Amino acid sequence: MSKRYWINSLCVEVNEKQVDTVSRHIYLNKKDFLSLTCGPEHILPQGAKWGGLEHALYLTYTCLIDYNLKSVADDLWSASRKLFEKHLEELYPQNLVKNSPEHFANIFKNYFKNIYRAPASPEKMAFRIYKTAKYLLENVDGDPRKILDLYLNSAKKRDAQDFLNWLKNQKYKGLPNGDKVIKLWFRTMCESKELELGNGMWNLQRHELAKIPMPIDKNIISAGIALGLVNVTEGRFEGSFSKLYEPFNYVWTLVAEKSQTLPLELDEPIWKTGRNCRRKKCQPSCFFKQICPKITNFMFKGEKNMPSKEWDILVWPIQ
Repeated sequence: MSKRYWINSLCVEVNEKQVDTVSRHIYLNKKDFLSLTCGPEHILPQGAKWGGLEHALYLTYTCLIDYNLKSVADDLWSASRKLFEKHLEELYPQNLVKNSPEHFANIFKNYFKNIYRAPASPEKMAFRIYKTAKYLLENVDGDPRKILDLYLNSAKKRDAQDFLNWLKNQKYKGLPNGDKVIKLWFRTMCESKELELGNGMWNLQRHELAKIPMPIDKNIISAGIALGLVNVTEGRFEGSFSKLYEPFNYVWTLVAEKSQTLPLELDEPIWKTGRNCRRKKCQPSCFFKQICPKITNFMFKGEKNMPSKEWDILVWPIQ
C-alpha cells in the first residue's frame, strides 16, 4: 500500500509508480538533468576566480538578502555582481567595517533598491552584510572558506548534517538563515568547479553530503504535484505550504535514492522545473515533458498580487 499522510483535513498519497518513472528518467538522463544545476549564483563577478575569497564573499553576502517577490533570483544575483564589480575593495570585511553601516548602506541601496522584500529595506539588508563582515573578521580572519574549520575546531567531529545545524544556529550572529537560503549557501560552498558536490571551498566529500535533505519550498512542492508524485485522495488544503514538508521531503528523498542522486543535487533542477509548474507555464524544453501528467489543480494565493501576505498560502485542490 502506498504511503499516506494526513495534514488537517487533507489526505495525500505517494504515487509509487510515478516515483519510479521520474527516478528512472533522471537516472537514464543524468548528464542532461545535472546540467540544469547551473544557476545565476554560478555566474561570478568579473575578476573573481572560482574558489577565491571574492567568490566566497559573493555567495555569503548575496545569500543574506531577502529579495522582492516581484523580482526573480536572476535579478538578485545580477545586482550583487554589479556591486562586487564596482566596489570590490570596500566589500572585503576589514575594509567594510572601517566605515559606518550607514556609509555602506548608501552604496548598497543604489544596486538593490528594487530588490528587497518588504518590510525589509535596502538599509536593513546592508546592515546584515555589515554584521556578517564583523562576524567573519572576529571568527575566521574575514574568510568564509574557513567557517568549516571553525566548526571542526569547536565540534571536535566531522559530520555534514551537524555542520549544517551548527550554521543554522549562527544566524543571530550574522550568517545566512532560512532552510532554503542556508542550503543554497551550503551547496554552493561545497560544490567543485565542475558544479559537482564535494571538494568545494568547504572541503566536504560527496559521501559526507549524502544525507543532507533538499530544501522544500513552493517550487519544489509545485513540481511534486505537477509530476504526480503526491496526489490528493481526500479533503482539501488551504494553508502554509510549510505544513506539507513531510510528504514532499519523503518523496524527493525517495527519488534521489532511486535515481542514485544526492538530494541536494535535485535542488536546483527541480526548483527551476517547479517555478514553471507553479506559474502553469509548461516549457517545450522541460526535462520531464515526456513523463509529466501536467497536474495543475493547485495554486498559491499570493501569486495574483505580489508581494502579498498570502505568498505562501497553498490551495490544493482548487475547487
